[in-house]
Amino acid sequence: MMISLLSAAAMALTLQAQPELQTDAQPATPEVEAEAAQTRADRRNERVCERRPVTGSGIARRVCSTRGEMEDRAEADRQRLESMQGVITVDQSNGFAPPQ
Repeated sequence: MMISLLSAAAMALTLQAQPELQTDAQPATPEVEAEAAQTRADRRNERVCERRPVTGSGIARRVCSTRGEMEDRAEADRQRLESMQGVITVDQSNGFAPPQ
């Protein structure tokens, strides 16, 4: 009982101590929006390298490309995977895919 009273008192003090959030957000100006768009474009053109595992090998391979190319490749891979998953249906009674 004493612990629950102490917990309630601590929670009340914590809630009172938190400042209120300001909601005076102003819409972005066209200059700020243009700068943000340019930053996003620059980021897509940035060249980055990452290590990717090679199937059957313990050594990773270094692959370099732009962030935009990596994002496009990841999206294409995701769409390809989704299309393959949609084609294969498994019979729940025996766990095998029906002949097509």
